[in-house]
Amino acid sequence: MLIVIGVLCGLVISESDRRSPAESSKLDNHAVAQAGATIQAPAAAARPAKPSPAVLAGAAPPGAVAAAMRPASATLNAAAPYTPEKFRATHKKTFGGCTGELELTRTALRFRCPKSELDFPIDEIANAHKDGVVLKSGEKYHFAIANHSKDQAEAIFNTWLSRVQPAAQQNSAF
Repeated sequence: MLIVIGVLCGLVISESDRRSPAESSKLDNHAVAQAGATIQAPAAAARPAKPSPAVLAGAAPPGAVAAAMRPASATLNAAAPYTPEKFRATHKKTFGGCTGELELTRTALRFRCPKSELDFPIDEIANAHKDGVVLKSGEKYHFAIANHSKDQAEAIFNTWLSRVQPAAQQNSAF
């Protein structure tokens, strides 16, 4: 009799690991009722198993094929438009700087102050660099953005450039 109870307890424990709490309580009640009787197959064996959705390894998610066939220009146009941002900023220079307005748009970086104007199209910018940018020519331009720390300014430039120039590799190791 103890062997029968031990086997039933083992079945209950192994089945409860594979079942939801509601199903486990049903099985426990069934096992208690059957404790004095002969061992029977679990109720789950009589029921067909619920099929689970199968995902094939390496299968493309829905819509991926259409996206892969779409030209790159269509992908860029489908992206959410970039809202230009304007900041009060100081262009950092070795011999003095100039305070004015920094504008980051989808197509360019523009800076205007009483002493000078900077206008760099996106295709001239190689990378974000610290709190500014480095041009493909190698020239670096840095800005102190009002009410923002140097780290916040760096994040602004990295985020802006990654959104408007996704193919650009962002790093500040220059």
